[in-house]
Formats: sequence, C-alpha cells, structure tokens
Amino acid sequence: MLINDYIRNLNKNYNEMGILQTQLSSGKSILKSSDNPSATRKAMEIRSSILRIKQYTGNVIDAKEWCAQTETALNEINSLIGRVYELTVEAANGSNGEGELNAIADEIEQLMEQLVVSANTSFGSKSIFGGMNTMSKPFEVRDIDGENVIFYNGHNLNELTLPENEEAFESLREQRVNYEIGFGTKMDISFNGIDILGAGPDNVYATLDRLVTALRAGDNDVISESVDTVRSKQNNVISLLGEIGGKTNRLDLFAKRLEGDDNNYTIMLEDTEGIDIERVLLEFRTKEMIYQAALTAGSRIIVPTLADFLR
Repeated sequence: MLINDYIRNLNKNYNEMGILQTQLSSGKSILKSSDNPSATRKAMEIRSSILRIKQYTGNVIDAKEWCAQTETALNEINSLIGRVYELTVEAANGSNGEGELNAIADEIEQLMEQLVVSANTSFGSKSIFGGMNTMSKPFEVRDIDGENVIFYNGHNLNELTLPENEEAFESLREQRVNYEIGFGTKMDISFNGIDILGAGPDNVYATLDRLVTALRAGDNDVISESVDTVRSKQNNVISLLGEIGGKTNRLDLFAKRLEGDDNNYTIMLEDTEGIDIERVLLEFRTKEMIYQAALTAGSRIIVPTLADFLR
C-alpha cells in the first residue's frame, strides 16, 4: 500500500511537471479545450477576429495599389489633355499657316492614340476603368463610315446618351469596383470609363477628333471654341485626381486602424491563453525539486527485498 501510494503520487507529480513543461515550450496555458472551456471559446473568437482583420488588411493593400495605378493613369491622361490644350491655344492665335495647323493636328492624333492606351490601363490583369468589365480592354476605336469612333465595353460612346440607349448608359455609369475594408464596410475605389472620357457626342475622344478635323480644315471658329472645351475636360481629370487622393488617404486611415485592432486582439489572445513565464517556471522548479525529493525518499521504501529478509 505504501509503495502504491508512493508511485501514484510520484506519477501525479511527474504528469504535472509534463504539463508545465509543455506550457513553457508552447507559451500557452490552454493545451486542450477541456482545460478551460470558456477561455477556449474566447480564444477561438479572438482568432476569428484576427483572421478577418488580416483579410481586411490584404483588401486595403490591394485597394491602395489599385488607387496608385489609377492615379498614375490619370496623371498620364491629364498630361495628354494638357498638351492638347497647349496645342489648341497655339492653333487659336490665328497666325498659323496650313502647314503649322496640320502639324498640330498630327500631334493631337498621336495624343489621341495614347489617350486610348492610357484609358485601357490595367492593374494586374484587370482593366481599372472598365467598370464590371475588368478582364478585357474597355475602349476600342472603330472605323464607322470613314470616321474614327470610340467604343466603351462594346457601346458607341458617341451614341450612349441617346434615349434608346438610356438603360445601357445608366448601367455602365453606375458600375464600380468595391473592396470590403472592414466589417460591413465597403469602399468604392474605382472610376469607370464614362467618368474618364465622358459620354455622348462631347466625350473627350470625339471632342479631339472634331478639333483635328477643324485644324485640317482651318476652321478658326471651332478651334477657338475648343480651347475652353479642352480645358474643361482637363479640369474634370484634375477633379478625379483629387478624388483618388482622398480615397488613398481614407485607405491609409483604415490601414492604421486595422493595424491597431490587430495589436489589440493579439494582446487579448496572449492574455487569454498565454502564460506568466516567471510564475510557470517557478512552479516547474518547485515540482522538479519535489519530484527529486520523492525519488530520494522512494529509494528507502523500495530497497528492501525478500533476499534482505532471508539473510
């Protein structure tokens, strides 16, 4: 009976040492759910929150990269239209001959081609100005009866504002790319092609095309009128640049907030399932001393055998 009690208590002490050693090596006080069911449930909820925060953080990073690409494209479009404005002002002074006007028209045509390229800018494999059409180039120039006409997602941009195209126009104008950047919080981080080039006969491409025609025909009235029109188109792009800057600032604020939430939840998780290393280490040392003392005491119980009594 003495030996059985000794072995049972010795094993109990040894198992407790094993638990403490596992806690020290893992840094966790909860090794299985039965150790502390309520704390286990709380830890699982905290882990779930941390995972959501990491997903939101990834979304914010992607959204910021999208905005950066958008800003780059808008800056390029702004430069292109700005150059057209300079050329239009130069052409409107009335002192240019036919050769000079044709040279200006040639340069504007090159700028128009680059404008389409910039409007088809992509982020990875996704077109940033395509609305819901992110997998193919949204803008395409087609020859219609000898006239260059720009199409957006398969629709003639010049005719998109006609009454018979109202449904398609409203659908295309409302298309946006949204990112979920927080619990129940979605943010529109995109512009569609109509935001960039406009729609109807006064869209940017059609306006520049009419300007080229006027330059080649020497139509000073249309050239003069185009100065204010081109300037207005550039102001729209500048306005979009300010808007994308505001979106980026908001994303920066969300990123900081998510970083703070992640730190807070990490601390909460450590408090819930973590250990006090100094306390556990002291307890382990105490258990170890007791175990060693028990082994020493046990040697005195187990040494006597039948042979000792037969001497």
